[in-house]
Amino acid sequence: MVTRNKLMDMASGEVIKVIATDPSTSWDFPNFCKFLNHELIRQEETEDQYFYWIRKG
Repeated sequence: MVTRNKLMDMASGEVIKVIATDPSTSWDFPNFCKFLNHELIRQEETEDQYFYWIRKG
């Protein structure tokens, strides 16, 4: 929800970096981007954190 609200304030083409700790984000963010026509540029994972770079569509 926080990411969605932030993206609404951004211009098309801008990129946001999201840092999450919930493992479910590994499928939530790709589906979120596909559903709302944003581009998931990059996705990384460490032991306890998940990183996503999303370009607003």
